[in-house]
Amino acid sequence: MKKVKNGIYASDIKPMKLQKIILFANSVVLLALVVVVILFMKGNDKAGFVDVAKLYNSFSMTIQYKNSIDAEKNKVQTVLDSLNKEYEFLAAQKKSDSQSLKTMSDTKDKMEKLQNAYANRIQVQTEDYNNKILQQLNQYVKEFGDKNRFSFIFGAAGNGSLMYGTESADITDEVIEFANERFQGEPLNE
Repeated sequence: MKKVKNGIYASDIKPMKLQKIILFANSVVLLALVVVVILFMKGNDKAGFVDVAKLYNSFSMTIQYKNSIDAEKNKVQTVLDSLNKEYEFLAAQKKSDSQSLKTMSDTKDKMEKLQNAYANRIQVQTEDYNNKILQQLNQYVKEFGDKNRFSFIFGAAGNGSLMYGTESADITDEVIEFANERFQGEPLNE
């Protein structure tokens, strides 16, 4: 092993850097907790939480889009069922002439192409609907927070996400500045 300096071996450098990163991350989390506690101790901040899954599933726009997708699925399923019956009819005839085999093969190909196109279309449509729903919900949560004078609205989704915060309580820029200074190696001023 090669000594780098002050009795530290080269193999110790990566674990030490990882320890510093972990220590820094813990410091940022602790700082954020302290700030939140101080804000709540002021007594004039109002906070609440939202069950995100319940909100999403109960939202009228979600129900409307789900019904639209279900109607689309039913239309395509009707066409697929028709093609499947045609295929089964041809298969039941068990003719081995080339024209019957060609018709069966064409019907099967048509079914597979339709299923794939349908699956892709539904996936794109579902993603589009989900984005629109989430965008609208975020706007409504913000409006609700403003109207009811909430400082914070937390999303109870198990991931610790914050759904709304007043601009005056937003310390993002200060935390970014602090984190960048610490990352550059500037010492912590106490």
